[in-house]
Amino acid sequence: MKNNILLKLLLTIGLSTVYGYANTAPAEPIEPKVVNQESIPTVSSRDLVEQSIEQYANKKNIVFGELSKGKIYFYATSTIPVGPTNSQWAKYRTIAYEKSMLKAQKEFVKFLYQKMETETIQKFYDNQSDNARDIKDDPKIHSKFGEIFTKLQTLVGAQLDKALNDLGIDPSEYNAVPRDQRKKTFQDNFSKKMMSKSMGSLAGVLPIQTIEGKTKSGGYSLGVVIVYSEKLKQLASDITKRKLPLLTKKTGNSVKVFIPKDNHTLLGTFGPRIIFLEDGTPAIISYAQWSHNYTGKREVKLERRRESAQKTAMMLADTQIVEFLSAKMTATEERTISAVSEEAVLKNGETGDINDDDIERLIDIAQEHTKKRAKAKLQGVATVKKWRVKLENGNEAIGVIRLWSYAGSEQASQIKKWKSSNKPKAAKKTNVKITSQEEVRTGLDVMDTNDF
Repeated sequence: MKNNILLKLLLTIGLSTVYGYANTAPAEPIEPKVVNQESIPTVSSRDLVEQSIEQYANKKNIVFGELSKGKIYFYATSTIPVGPTNSQWAKYRTIAYEKSMLKAQKEFVKFLYQKMETETIQKFYDNQSDNARDIKDDPKIHSKFGEIFTKLQTLVGAQLDKALNDLGIDPSEYNAVPRDQRKKTFQDNFSKKMMSKSMGSLAGVLPIQTIEGKTKSGGYSLGVVIVYSEKLKQLASDITKRKLPLLTKKTGNSVKVFIPKDNHTLLGTFGPRIIFLEDGTPAIISYAQWSHNYTGKREVKLERRRESAQKTAMMLADTQIVEFLSAKMTATEERTISAVSEEAVLKNGETGDINDDDIERLIDIAQEHTKKRAKAKLQGVATVKKWRVKLENGNEAIGVIRLWSYAGSEQASQIKKWKSSNKPKAAKKTNVKITSQEEVRTGLDVMDTNDF
């Protein structure tokens, strides 16, 4: 009976095994093309920005980093670390513009003033002796001084053990473990240190376009294209020295032409630009924005935040003008790359066991420090537009457009020169017309670089 049961059990196991093998489908062959496609990284927001910058450069016949007709162009990008749903996202956008501008300006300064230092070190050691793995005790231990020192340690240790015992503490819990000893038998170390130093003027450098890119996953980057020309530097010099400009045009446009008419373009326009007004004189128009994160319902709190954000935007706009006129930059970069290969034996201080202790280590360290400073007298700057746009996350972007012109500077000078007069003059009546300001995202193409 038992034999029959055992036979049935074996037959059942055998049939189930055969059935399992028979119904197991063969593995599908792996297509290399499919694997390669899956391994390709998705397009980042920075990729989108750089592609758009390349298209813009092709359209404008721009070759970056190459002096042509007295002009040279550079660009840089910066990725915003938070998504559009973050309450401080609009502020991060402005900071991304500032960072991109700083990077691009640093490329310009490096192009003109860079000094490089480099140091490369190679260390090689190989010990294949018969006693290469032998580790000797420290010879100082067997010297007279070592003998005295050991006895002193023993004496002090005994006294401490007695004191701990008196306190009811087991001294063995605090016994020091002997130090491990390591002996190197092979070394092949490579190290290279590179340092770049750049220092120079940024007067005459302007952004001509800002471009933003956003991915479906919420990644967001912003890029800036800048230009430098001798004419722009001369203009900056003339303005700081309060001289009439050498750079003029026969005709120009009203400042209203340079005010974006929609929110999309207004949000996307950052930085100062050179324009020509109706009288043909050059002027500096500066676009800046900031934000606040108040979403409550109390009007007084909302207006306080709006006013503060607007003041920040105004200062950003004015400093952009000052930086065009007189900014100077100091930039340092350091890169250290090393590859460490070592073979060694390690003697355990407690057990005396000797084991291999090999090392393969790569070192890659980067350090950068960039400082930009600007200082100039700025008079006659007027606000030509204040704006406020509600963003998708519910917060507000608040900005201003500021204008420096020769006419405004001259008017400010005349006001400062005012002197009291004994003869009163009849005041002229003027009708002030207040025009509605449109609350107005890609950057406005303000400048024609052929003018410079």
